[in-house]
Amino acid sequence: MGKSRIARISCLRYAAVRRFQTILGSFPSLITERVMCVLSPSAFSPFHYALNLTVQTVMPTVIEGDLQLYLRITLDVDSKLRNVEDIHVVNCDTGEFVGAAFYEPPSGQVVLRIERWNRNAPIMVGTLLTPGSAKRLFPGMENPTTMDLCVRYTPAGHVRSNAATKFVAGVVTCFERTAPLATQQFAFAGFEKTLIYNRTALDGIEIPAVEIVFSLNKNFKREKHAWIYSEASKIISLMTQWTGYSYPLEALRIISAPIRASSHSSLGLITLQHPSYTLAHVTLIHSIIQQWLSGVVSLAKAEEMCFESLTTYLEWKVNEELNIVNKTVTNEIESIRPHDLTKEGKDDMRMLRSLEMIHACPERLISIFYTIDETFGRDTIKSILKYMFRNFAYKATTISDWQQAATEVTGNGHAGQMLAEWFTRKTRPVLHLAVSANDIQFEQMTDDLWTVPVEIAGSTGIQLVAVTEKSTKLPYSSNDYVIADPRRKSAAMIVYDADSYIRMIRCWDDTRCPANHDALRGIVRDLVAVLLTDRIEPPVLMDIPKWKALFKFSRNNRILAGDAACCAQYAISRTAEIACTWVVRDTCEKIRLFNTLANSDL
Repeated sequence: MGKSRIARISCLRYAAVRRFQTILGSFPSLITERVMCVLSPSAFSPFHYALNLTVQTVMPTVIEGDLQLYLRITLDVDSKLRNVEDIHVVNCDTGEFVGAAFYEPPSGQVVLRIERWNRNAPIMVGTLLTPGSAKRLFPGMENPTTMDLCVRYTPAGHVRSNAATKFVAGVVTCFERTAPLATQQFAFAGFEKTLIYNRTALDGIEIPAVEIVFSLNKNFKREKHAWIYSEASKIISLMTQWTGYSYPLEALRIISAPIRASSHSSLGLITLQHPSYTLAHVTLIHSIIQQWLSGVVSLAKAEEMCFESLTTYLEWKVNEELNIVNKTVTNEIESIRPHDLTKEGKDDMRMLRSLEMIHACPERLISIFYTIDETFGRDTIKSILKYMFRNFAYKATTISDWQQAATEVTGNGHAGQMLAEWFTRKTRPVLHLAVSANDIQFEQMTDDLWTVPVEIAGSTGIQLVAVTEKSTKLPYSSNDYVIADPRRKSAAMIVYDADSYIRMIRCWDDTRCPANHDALRGIVRDLVAVLLTDRIEPPVLMDIPKWKALFKFSRNNRILAGDAACCAQYAISRTAEIACTWVVRDTCEKIRLFNTLANSDL
């Protein structure tokens, strides 16, 4: 097995490749020079794996095998180097030359565990590879490559993998060569005591055969699992339309069994936990979307893996389109807005692949895709997907590639810039809006400058503006209310001056109000989320009654909850319920605006 930490190669370059006579005699002379070439990891790209595995025993689980790796190394060397034979690869740990074929045992063990809670359960052995764990089995290369796989399993068992079955000879099952896959996408599952259900339907869109492997037990009822095929077919059809890219394989295999992993999606093979549970419906949507995203178009850099939060946004859109679970994209986006901006990124991690996998990302990242859709047109993300699959199928991409796609599709550089900023920073934009008679002024309250498109609503209609500077002043007049982002499209947190909040209280029961009750609730919650970071200066004397009126309004309409509600009550009366005692001491008393209000008699 090749090692992933080869960092240098040794090149032998011939300064002269012709034999020539020296003045000392007739012996031919040859001049050589050793050149050390330092390479980046991108210079190494595997183009094919040949893997043979043998499941020796199931309990304890013992798997043996061998791997052949065909590796391409890209050199940036002098054009005078003409002969491939002049290049030699060196193992940098031992200093030994590596030939065309060599063997090196892995440095660590891969431990597989079989659950003991149900010894009568059907036996299943399969893969659940994360980007990190895949490198224990395969060289740590990021670029996708093809694979030939053969698995030796028990006589009574069956084996499925990413690719179609090539042949079965006794206990050996070999598969067709895969499409190019990242190492964590290589997958197989061996199983016994199962029912295999296979059906193909078109429904107007060419879809693959969907083969479902059911784990049999005494309570198995096939009709309870019929939804898996129906929903899988619909999701595949929808993703084909949205990406403009047909499912690349002849068949998709879904393993339905009571396994510990909530789900795992490798191109061509999905494992699904507890198929009778509601969560399984959501998991199936997510797993099928990953057949395209990370299966066909993947990410090249480990530090950019959180861009896969796009799969969660698409999961919400697919669900809303097919009405599988009673949720809407708008409500899901609102539910992940922070109630306390100091905690964002600390307790809102979402597992992108499965609950057992190590890769988790902040929920806020999902919001940017909704913002782009709502700002530049509701099919913008679909158009970006079609662009990416048209140009990057079976390639490893970067956020820069997605940035370029957003710019090209929308014809607006702000769209691409928003994506790039959102996935290279650990915060979100916070804006302060001050409203006067004939103009409005935005101030960015964060150290980073963001690109923030914002809708402004008033009596003259809705206007879209782009906030890109530290301070942005724009002409704007309204006979009644001025509300930024009235339809809650932006992922930015926007706070106002005290007078604007007083106008919002009047707006609550006014039919001319450009924002509905849900939007006004969200605006007040955003304010308190920012207040808990203590970024807003304490109010001047004349504004104290206005701020107290706002918090009384929020209490009367039950807008706030948790720490926010405790601090609002503290600001109004300097008292709070017993449950809020420690929140007031640890948090509210340290916030300058809350403390100023609490200690005022106005």
